[in-house]
Amino acid sequence: MRRLLTLIALSLPLLGMSGMARAEWPNDKPITVIHAFAPGGDALQRMVADAMQKTLGQTVVFENRPGAGGATGTAYGARQPADGYTLITAYPGPAANYTNTYKSLPYKPLEDFEHIAQISVGYMGLSVRKDFPAKTFDEFVAYARENPGKVSFGNVGIGSYADT
Repeated sequence: MRRLLTLIALSLPLLGMSGMARAEWPNDKPITVIHAFAPGGDALQRMVADAMQKTLGQTVVFENRPGAGGATGTAYGARQPADGYTLITAYPGPAANYTNTYKSLPYKPLEDFEHIAQISVGYMGLSVRKDFPAKTFDEFVAYARENPGKVSFGNVGIGSYADT
């Protein structure tokens, strides 16, 4: 029930734009929503695409275009015509962080895209094994500084952000 209410709340901006969209779009071809990651972590994005299709009365095609931590699909979206028929669901990695991580990208997040809506908020957490000596973040930082090379970590890729 909580997910349904969240979906409804997140879809309200789309409902508000539906009149504008019908007035400005010729509605003569499908809208494509690109998710720059592999299937599996895209449930919310698919729900929003479905809500768009129902609200706009227009076909919405959902495409997964994974690769390079989201940069491949984002670059693909940047190469599409700027006609309003292609949308990209982006995470902070390919949408912002990568400009500080990679020397060059095949797209410019602030220039190649018009950011129109935020559909979710993600939180990151730090966890350790139960028997790890640090119990707070400050203790963890102190432990890591006092024990160089003894702390390891994992993530989904340099500059990326796991928000699934």
